[in-house]
Amino acid sequence: MSFKSTRVVLLGRKTDEGESLSNLLGSIFPTEVPIEFIYKLNLIFENGESTEVLPDKLLNPVYLDEPGILLAELNINKPLDTLEVVIDLNSIKEQLSIASSNILDKHIEE
Repeated sequence: MSFKSTRVVLLGRKTDEGESLSNLLGSIFPTEVPIEFIYKLNLIFENGESTEVLPDKLLNPVYLDEPGILLAELNINKPLDTLEVVIDLNSIKEQLSIASSNILDKHIEE
């Protein structure tokens, strides 16, 4: 089964402060999304059916360039038209804040 024509859409759930996906990630388009940053997935199949997948059903990160891996993990054998990944922007913001603090702590003396 070919997955080359699958459209991948990244969506973001706004942060508590109202920041959007473009505010936090700009023009970055990742090749994979770790489970801890996923709010939910929407799988839209070629026949028009759709399925919502919550992160607790996932065992591995979602590889955006290989949607077949996700379908195999979920035991789904249908042609996928669109993979919508809804990112939990609060988790991303928290991780970016921690990483930034760690970098600054290493290079700035108090």
